[in-house]
Amino acid sequence: MKRKLALACTLLLAVFIALPVVPVTARQGVATGNPIPTAGKVYALVIGINTYPGHALNYCVADADAFAAMVLDKEPSARVVKLENGNAIKKNIMGALTALQNDVRSSDDVIIYYSGHGTNGFKGQSGIVAYDGVSGGSGVIWSSELGAAISNIHAKRIAVMLDCCYGNGFAGDLNLPGVLAMMSSAGLSGETALFGHGVFTYWLLGQGMVNGLADKVGANTYALPDGKIPFEEAFDYAFQNMTGQKPKVVDNVTGDYWLN
Repeated sequence: MKRKLALACTLLLAVFIALPVVPVTARQGVATGNPIPTAGKVYALVIGINTYPGHALNYCVADADAFAAMVLDKEPSARVVKLENGNAIKKNIMGALTALQNDVRSSDDVIIYYSGHGTNGFKGQSGIVAYDGVSGGSGVIWSSELGAAISNIHAKRIAVMLDCCYGNGFAGDLNLPGVLAMMSSAGLSGETALFGHGVFTYWLLGQGMVNGLADKVGANTYALPDGKIPFEEAFDYAFQNMTGQKPKVVDNVTGDYWLN
């Protein structure tokens, strides 16, 4: 599941507030410095679940709303489908993935974002927990299921972002041609009132992309300052600033995935 981090602070609702950061890491950055813009249509499936029966979370819908708003800000003609709370049952999520399989063409770009509970244990797999999945396995989408569905979306490239516990366990099944997968943690993944968001989403989206810190030397060790922030550059920024959980990336796209 997703952890609620206990921090005494002010709830942030509509904006991402910039915090001072000290970049500390010794890894190779993911971003290549070759941001490639979208060319065809852009499709986004955005999922956020707070109101799990008996296992509620606080900020996953805020995560999803902020992510969808970012996509539409950068790509106003993007076809965005949001599934939130009770609408985000497994049947609806899988149906939305099937719609992408039917509608998307080879020149199009796809983005799939999820914020909610995650689980693990089924044949060593991780899973995302749909609204109807907290009481058993029937509402869980296991990594093999998600990988199989995504492998049948024949897009130019597909970005997958999972802000949930055990998200890194999807890496093997999402190691697919043309797929960029960014996952929040090998174990527990947190959300906190300090950010008003999930920790991964806050650093990747809020600070890295919306506030633009991923593109600033001094804030991001791997910044490639050019006024463009592809997902890979935002991931580099998030990776070095997150504490308590380490995100993972699988990058099989050409260049860097940049929304215009």
